[in-house]
Amino acid sequence: MRIHLLVIAALALGSLAAKPDVLILYTTRTNHTRTVVEQVAGALGESAAVTVHGVHSSVTRPGILGYAKGIFQAFAKEPLVPLQEEPISWDRYDTVIIAGPIHCWNYSPVLRSYLLHHEAKFGGFPRKIKMGMIATQGGSGAGKAFKSASDLLALQPAETLVINESQLKRPAEVQFLSRQFASNLIAASTPAPLEVTHTPLTTLMHENL
Repeated sequence: MRIHLLVIAALALGSLAAKPDVLILYTTRTNHTRTVVEQVAGALGESAAVTVHGVHSSVTRPGILGYAKGIFQAFAKEPLVPLQEEPISWDRYDTVIIAGPIHCWNYSPVLRSYLLHHEAKFGGFPRKIKMGMIATQGGSGAGKAFKSASDLLALQPAETLVINESQLKRPAEVQFLSRQFASNLIAASTPAPLEVTHTPLTTLMHENL
C-alpha cells in the first residue's frame, strides 16, 4: 500500500513538473518558414510550453523589387531594417529558436536586424539558454547563416534544421524532420557559450550614430 501511494505521488509530481519554456522567433516572406515553424511548435508542444513570435519590418516591400532589395541587404549584411517591436518577457525562456529564410548565405535582413537589436538580451538571460536554429532555403548557405548568427549572439546552437525548397513539397518529410528536430533539441544539453572576441555590433552601431 505504501509503495502504491509513493508511485502515485511520484506520478503526480511528474505531471506538475514545469515544462521548459520555448520561444520561437521567425520571419517569413513566402510562408515557407511559418509552415516549418508550425510543425516544430506542434511537436514541441508535447513536452514544452511554446510561444511563437513573428518578427516583422515596419516597412512593407512587396513584389520583385522588394525581394531584390532584401537580397541586396542580406548580401551586404545591412543591419538597419526598421522593425515592428512587441514586448517579450525574455527572462522566462529556457530555449530560444530562431527561424527564417536564407538570402545570400545569411538570414533575412529582418531577422538579422532583430538579433542585432536584441543581442544583449540573449547574453543577459539569468540562466544558460539553449539555442535552436531553423533555415529554409532554395539553394544553399544555411551553414554560413548559422555560424554568422552564432557569432553574433555568442551562442552555439544545440540543434539545427534545414528545409530545402524541394522538401517543402513533401509535407510528410517536413513533419518528420520537424519532429526529429524538436525531440533532439529537448534532449540536447545546453552548449557552452562561445567566447566573444569581437566588439558587439550594437556598440559599433551606437559609435557610428
